[in-house]
Amino acid sequence: MIRQFLDLSSTHVGNATHRWLSDQAALNFDAGGAYWHVAQHNHGWWCRVPVDYAPSDFPPDLLLVCDRARTLGAEYILFDHDAEQIPDLPIYGS
Repeated sequence: MIRQFLDLSSTHVGNATHRWLSDQAALNFDAGGAYWHVAQHNHGWWCRVPVDYAPSDFPPDLLLVCDRARTLGAEYILFDHDAEQIPDLPIYGS
């Protein structure tokens, strides 16, 4: 099966969300998985876009990015500091 992903700059989520994503990646690795999938790599995170629910504990900036990914038909997001930015999404740093 072929899946689509959005390659996106990690600057589209703030520092608090960076920490949250790292914590979620640790939970997925250490505890055998959370209710969604996220993995950390050297330059950001790889995560599955939730489809069937809007998690109440997701940071608002991450929800906005997930909504955009769904609109574009992506099932995953590859957050990478060196990836391109989308002009109409907020940017939280350089």
